[in-house]
Amino acid sequence: MEDRNNRVQVNLPTEKLEEAISIAKQRDLKKEKFGSKSYNNSYRSSEDVHIVGAVGEAAVAHLFGVEIDKTIFHDRGDAGVDNKVETYGNIEVKTTTYWKNPSLRVPAYRPNKDIDHYVLCYVDKKDYSNVWVIGTAKREDVVNRPKRKLCKDGPLNYILEESELEKLNDSLLPSQQ
Repeated sequence: MEDRNNRVQVNLPTEKLEEAISIAKQRDLKKEKFGSKSYNNSYRSSEDVHIVGAVGEAAVAHLFGVEIDKTIFHDRGDAGVDNKVETYGNIEVKTTTYWKNPSLRVPAYRPNKDIDHYVLCYVDKKDYSNVWVIGTAKREDVVNRPKRKLCKDGPLNYILEESELEKLNDSLLPSQQ
């Protein structure tokens, strides 16, 4: 049985959602130089993947009352640190479109030493404004997990299931939410 009581819904204002989508579209331009790849023959476009990720980042930024990282690298991926929050330190947001049985997946080839916490979000791919924070994990708890692939051609990841994530500590959130 799945317990969704730990999830926190984020009401992302329209202007922050639009800003996230704009950032994602700019980030997606690097595919012209590097191309894009789907590990499981996904029907989702590269742009959609960027949008889902940026919306998750924007939701976490909004929840903690900080700004989304607007940095765009056209020659490589992002720097890894999505937000800096006083109570959690450097955060990297991982976003899924799986409501049922979501998992935090962190690429095993580059666990960023600058990250203090990973935060897993759910974004509804049919309604980008439907965002939930599923849970969080300390970096050291993530990188001490066994590495595995979710599909044959997929990348090697550290994977934590929802039941292994910590609940977001409501007392650490700004009171304006």
